[in-house]
Amino acid sequence: MVFDDAYQVIGFVGGLMFPLSTAAQTYKVLKTRSATDISYAWQLIFALAHLLYLVYSIHFGLWVIYVPQALEIVLLIFMIVAKVYFDNFGPRSKLTRATGKSASTTAILEAERAPDT
Repeated sequence: MVFDDAYQVIGFVGGLMFPLSTAAQTYKVLKTRSATDISYAWQLIFALAHLLYLVYSIHFGLWVIYVPQALEIVLLIFMIVAKVYFDNFGPRSKLTRATGKSASTTAILEAERAPDT
């Protein structure tokens, strides 16, 4: 990759921070095996915004923007799939279905530690 000037470096580094922030959130979702605090509406709107921005940047040949955007979209798709899985089939979904409402991570951990009665 050849950067024309310092502004392209700044733009590329700034652009990489978006997928890095999503990677951190994705790591947390996988580590806690819970995505109850992330709304589907936010994920879908955020993914759509990135998709539209990706189309725009590809059309104008703005690789400094579309390379990080493509990575961001991949991570967002992964996070949406993880949310669907953990909300419906994951280990914490039993408590959520039993109570009929979303539970905090602390409440879930306490429930898992409690002896079966």
